[in-house]
Order: sequence, then C-alpha cells, then structure tokens
Amino acid sequence: AMASRRERDLREPPRERERRPPPDTSRLFSLKVDNLTFRTRPEDLKEAFGKFGAVADIHIPRDRYTGESRGFGFVRFERQRDADDAAREMDGYKLDSRRLKVQMAKYKKPAVMGGGS
Repeated sequence: AMASRRERDLREPPRERERRPPPDTSRLFSLKVDNLTFRTRPEDLKEAFGKFGAVADIHIPRDRYTGESRGFGFVRFERQRDADDAAREMDGYKLDSRRLKVQMAKYKKPAVMGGGS
C-alpha cells in the first residue's frame, strides 16, 4: 500500500495542474488597443476596460532593447459580449490625452496571411 500511495503522490501534481490551467488565450476574446502613450500601464488599461466585464489578461509589448512600450496593447476578455461592448465603447476613448483605437485582434500570423486557411 505504501508504494501505491507514493505513486499516487507522484501522479497528483499533473492532475492538479490540469485542473487550474494557465490562462488559455485561445478561449479568450482579444482586443488590440492602438495609440497608447509610453506612460500607459497595464493597470490603466485594466481600469478603463474592466468596467465592461472580466478582463483575463493584458499585454503591452515592449521594445526588447529599450524596454519602452511599443504604443499598443492587447486586452483579453473572458466573454465575447464584453469584448464587443468594450471594442464599441472604447474606440476613440481618451486615455492619457490620446484617443485609443480599439478593434478585435486578428490572430493570423503574418506568414499565414493570404494563405486562405
């Protein structure tokens, strides 16, 4: 019985991990937000977009050398309806004295563009 309990302990962590997976962005609804200032932080976007529903993830890509914001970001919602509402309401919204440009993010990788799939 001891051996089987030890085996069960070894098997436990993977099952634990499957139950609470890392955020699976494929099931989220992503908005691309353009025209951010270099000052805009993920917390600012979360505050602005969070009023439309549960925000699962926010990402502001940074220049790999300077660490500066590249001027756009992604806000990922858990529900399609919330993403749609946010896209409609937040396009043209002023944040840090800039008008945001908001649209549903396109997932295709550049290499696949025009591939027809």
